[in-house]
Amino acid sequence: MKNPGGSRDFFLLIYLEYYSMKKLFLIHLGYSDDINGGVFEQHTNIFVVADDFDSAQLVAKRIPIVIEKKMHIDGMQLIEKVEGFDIVLTKSNGKETNIVNRNYGELTKGKQ
Repeated sequence: MKNPGGSRDFFLLIYLEYYSMKKLFLIHLGYSDDINGGVFEQHTNIFVVADDFDSAQLVAKRIPIVIEKKMHIDGMQLIEKVEGFDIVLTKSNGKETNIVNRNYGELTKGKQ
């Protein structure tokens, strides 16, 4: 049976993959560490970019530290809007991640 859409369907799939609207997900991860013999579960959060919850889960599970520490996903959030601002992702060159942090010491400096 011939494919009714032929090569048109193939190029449509390529177009949708390339131009699909990527979304920002926060992934809440749990893991056991060597502290206290691994009795207590530790947690961390990471951000991933994906099309939907299922693909975000796959992306998170492929991150080297997640594999190394045998982390599991305790929860996921799709971040669409914050305080009236839409979250819109635009593709940049490369695959790097850049997150700017301010730690506890920096936040409390001069406030004691």
